[in-house]
Amino acid sequence: STGTPQIGLLSIVTHEQYAEPLATQKMLDDAGFDIEGWLQTKTTDKMTRVENTSFVVGDGSKKPRGFLDYDPWASAGVYERGALERINSGTSGQFEADPILLTQNALKEDYQANASWLCKRDSFGQLITLEDSQGNYLMNPQYLNSLLERPEMRLLGKTLRFANDMPDVAADADALAYGDFGVGYTIVDRIGFRVLRDPYTQKPYVKFYVTKRVGGDVTNYESIKINRLSA
Repeated sequence: STGTPQIGLLSIVTHEQYAEPLATQKMLDDAGFDIEGWLQTKTTDKMTRVENTSFVVGDGSKKPRGFLDYDPWASAGVYERGALERINSGTSGQFEADPILLTQNALKEDYQANASWLCKRDSFGQLITLEDSQGNYLMNPQYLNSLLERPEMRLLGKTLRFANDMPDVAADADALAYGDFGVGYTIVDRIGFRVLRDPYTQKPYVKFYVTKRVGGDVTNYESIKINRLSA
């Protein structure tokens, strides 16, 4: 017989970001392009970058908690709620081929179909030179043979994506992650961006009060694995 699965309650708190860009009514009337649209686009882009950073490295204090903020499992291969498994690279501050293979293999088959890799763009220079014991590159040959054509990047057959908020290559850095992030990390977005146009309280300026409430947290502790650059 099998054990009875357990159901618990996990609350994901939403946190508010806001901005108040200003423009004069004269500028809005006379500019040769859509100043209001430009201001809103610049503001929402900046707020999106801030929240994306939190999804990776946020500490949960007035912001979402990122998946890298979680402690490692106490014992390799032994599931621990509220923590994520790390697989050491074997060399401090450097990627090694075999531990990357082990990182991929550590993920249960249930999550492999939709799994992908995540790393900082600057880490890519090390990854493209890695070879297995037979001298084969871990990156897909099509990419290595056609860097300028920008085909989909793959590492060990799985999509590789860049996230600038992942750590730089350095001693003990959690520089590469692998998993089914759609299952492992949940984002709560309340309504999206809201814009209040206020032409009254700060004349002659028009104030655009932009707000967004978002939360994020790990909701599956076995669907994300992290390659740590540690001996």
